[in-house]
Amino acid sequence: MNFHIVRPEKLSISEQIRLVRGAKVIAGQHGSALHSTIFCQDPVFAVVLHENRRNWFAGLQAGIGEYLGHQTGYIFGETSSHENIFSTRFEASDIRMGVDFARMA
Repeated sequence: MNFHIVRPEKLSISEQIRLVRGAKVIAGQHGSALHSTIFCQDPVFAVVLHENRRNWFAGLQAGIGEYLGHQTGYIFGETSSHENIFSTRFEASDIRMGVDFARMA
């Protein structure tokens, strides 16, 4: 299984749909780019990189997955803030473990 780095903001909507249509695993930061899993032909495993902020969780991807029969795994990074600007750091080993788990699923 090969992974490709994609910048969806540089693709048209039709190109994004074509790209994810046959995917088995999609990994990325939570948000609208991952929501393109609604266009996958078969159930997909979504590896979601998520901020780890107190009392905040964006679970829309899990809802999409539940509705469409996808599996969804979350990796929470270390989030810090300065003057209400948040940054999140993810450990490469955590991402690798999430992707490896998705490959086995």
